[in-house]
Amino acid sequence: MTSGHSTKAGLYSGKDSAYFRTLNPLVVSLLEPGGVMLEVGCAGGLLGKFVGERSMFRETYGIEMDPAAAADAAEWYTRVHTGDLESFDLSVLPEADVAVCADVLEHLVDPWEVFGRLIARIRPGGCLILSVPNARHVRVWGRLVFRGRFDYADSGVMDKGHLRFFALRNLQELFGRHRLRVEVVKRRTAPRGKLMTVLTLGLLRDFFAYQYVFRLRK
Repeated sequence: MTSGHSTKAGLYSGKDSAYFRTLNPLVVSLLEPGGVMLEVGCAGGLLGKFVGERSMFRETYGIEMDPAAAADAAEWYTRVHTGDLESFDLSVLPEADVAVCADVLEHLVDPWEVFGRLIARIRPGGCLILSVPNARHVRVWGRLVFRGRFDYADSGVMDKGHLRFFALRNLQELFGRHRLRVEVVKRRTAPRGKLMTVLTLGLLRDFFAYQYVFRLRK
């Protein structure tokens, strides 16, 4: 019988190394200096490198499922743990002033349970920086409605590693259940989507944004 960890890990086999070496500029823009930073899904450690070179935190911790990526990231964090976030005991980590969860929830079997445990590791007054693909993006529903297809891809909103999908209202309800205050919400949009957003006077902006990035205050 195949374990859940190995099954999920198989979704990322064959991924180009660049998949684990990306730095989201909107996530970076929402960072605030503090004592402890925790990044779940730290990939190859580019965010740890960024904050380390600027001495933004006293301690930094990362969790990453892919062993090769975790080994690369270890250079830049106080400590990197290798393992599946869904079974990892977050209570062994110190409370974080800033937690980062960038493009992770959609890869989980039970993101709601993991989200609750992650929030518990943030100190009162601390913040979570969260990025999530937008399931309301035109490429998702357009192909479904007009072509009758729901195709997965190697990357993007329909990445084959995505197990769960969220729209803005789903996320707002999740934040409300945990009494989190949304300080900032940013939309990541491709150039053509930005043009369409302008042409539609911003009324359809959530159809053209492929990702949401939030700063949430506990």
